[in-house]
Amino acid sequence: MTRHISRRAAIAGLAAALALQLPHHAMAGTSELSETLLSVVDDRRAAAAIGEFWIQHKRGGGPNPASLVNNLADMLHAQGWSGSSDPAELRRLFDAAARADYQRGETVTVAGWQLARSQANLCALAYFSTAGLL
Repeated sequence: MTRHISRRAAIAGLAAALALQLPHHAMAGTSELSETLLSVVDDRRAAAAIGEFWIQHKRGGGPNPASLVNNLADMLHAQGWSGSSDPAELRRLFDAAARADYQRGETVTVAGWQLARSQANLCALAYFSTAGLL
């Protein structure tokens, strides 16, 4: 079933994804790290709607939860993250990673919106969580 995302839901989900800030136990196991990443999303349902739309329309099949978690952690590490729990540093690193995605052209189109791949990955992880697939 194809679901259309309202612009309001898309904007709310994007804002939730951009509000990323990781708590202190970010380097725990994959399951804990998934919840850590998702705990920073204010509106999981809005982010999940974006993630679901992206996964359903992605050529070659969608990503899996473990690869999404690893991708997001690797993305932060590539920006210089050493596992610090400083929210200001993590926000800065996540923003830098999203900007780097845009500069490299690593974007995805979701319901007519261009998102950084890192933002889409976080939304996809929210979808897996709300669908009970984590």
